[in-house]
Amino acid sequence: MKPSARSVTFLDGARAPFGTAALSPGAEVPAASRLTIDLDGARYVEEEFLLSGSAGTWETGDPGAPRRRDDGIPYRTRLLVRRPSSLRDATGVTHVEPLHPHRDAGLTWDALAPHLLRRGDAWVGVTVFPDVARLMRDQLDPGRYGQLLVPGLGTEWDVLSDALGAVRENALGALETRRIVLSGWSATGSVCRVFAREGFATARGGLVDGIAIVISSGGAGPAGYPPLTPDAAMVDLADPRRTVRDVGVPVFEILSETESETHRAQLRDDSDDAGDTYRLYQLAGAAHIEDWPGRHATNAQTLAAAGHADGAVPMREALTDARSDLVVRALFDRLVDAIDGHAAPRAPRFAYETGDVPEERMLRRDADGNVLGGIRTPWIEAALAAYAPHGTPAAEGSGPDWTPMANAGFAARLTGTMTPFPPAEVRQRFPSRESYREAFTASTDVLLADRMLLADDAGELISAATRRWEAAAGAGDATAVPSPEAGV
Repeated sequence: MKPSARSVTFLDGARAPFGTAALSPGAEVPAASRLTIDLDGARYVEEEFLLSGSAGTWETGDPGAPRRRDDGIPYRTRLLVRRPSSLRDATGVTHVEPLHPHRDAGLTWDALAPHLLRRGDAWVGVTVFPDVARLMRDQLDPGRYGQLLVPGLGTEWDVLSDALGAVRENALGALETRRIVLSGWSATGSVCRVFAREGFATARGGLVDGIAIVISSGGAGPAGYPPLTPDAAMVDLADPRRTVRDVGVPVFEILSETESETHRAQLRDDSDDAGDTYRLYQLAGAAHIEDWPGRHATNAQTLAAAGHADGAVPMREALTDARSDLVVRALFDRLVDAIDGHAAPRAPRFAYETGDVPEERMLRRDADGNVLGGIRTPWIEAALAAYAPHGTPAAEGSGPDWTPMANAGFAARLTGTMTPFPPAEVRQRFPSRESYREAFTASTDVLLADRMLLADDAGELISAATRRWEAAAGAGDATAVPSPEAGV
């Protein structure tokens, strides 16, 4: 797994990068894209580079020992970098993620951006999938991306390896890195699982220091363990590679209820053994797709302004109000701690039904319909609704062929929804704003004590508690439900 000859070129220009997090003065971007995070105010800069080289493809061999099949396939991709503008503010930790085939989105950035800015960590996104790269090159911005050549076809393992090598060697401008955290969500989480289990992560002298595999089930057929090339057979569901172990660097798997339904056969114990540091975190009341507030990148808005539907699918049910992103931020900190040799906290697992049951009923639930076990989040411990890891599409149909979310039924299968309790029941459980806030805060405090939530993010959660109760109770300016003892 030797590196190819590669070159890095700074990509300048009047237009902002696709998926920009912040707009430079005078940048030419559609008005619909003006939803950003303030990098200047956080003393961060955003830069883009072209990475050129030649890649090969691989075929499945023994676990951890894939065989090179082809070689010399040219590629030219882009690396999007966000880093502290001053080395004095930088931690030396760089989070690298392959950008998602849906919108070329950086899902780690979207979840962690406010926290990365607080810490002083850097972030690098790597375009490895061809469909959105082709859209960028041919339609979105030919002037900026006309040189892109992202072949796919199994080259992504070498392309990602080359990008990590460039980060490791401090070849991206003023970015200086001492520790690399590789992460991915959903499809890119599965890329990280394969990258770990097939030995790419520790090749070339060690490309990463830790790996986070987020909302990706090892048991989800070809999606959970993508073949090394598109024409290769699916790795068998019983193949031991689907269970992450013995990677050589700390690995965290962070799953919602959606992925946990198909991950049962791939479960394993947590470990602090040398070369096999591993944690599984399952988040109660979490789903594969959640509608978090805030915008940290502009991919969807830029696509819409250019006349391309982004593949969003409306649900019949209310969308979940879960905030898994806030818990994940703390877990990424615990992964950095593990890289530095500190033991990470362990967490309870979900309770599974026994026997042969359908996947959608795999997890045990309480009388309200909420999951049992896992990391107990405050929206579950002080529940105002029944949370489900799936939804029902409001209309059937298909979206644009460049996105994996094109099928409405598939998208709904991944979308978290909730069924609010009737207002009278909410008032019976929590008679006042104060009683609800107290219960919600107590659950939040447990997560803080367990190092699975950060103080800044706990404040964000708790600040919304009163509004949550008012909406669920239909409260208006009401304050409490009279008690039976009052004789009302």
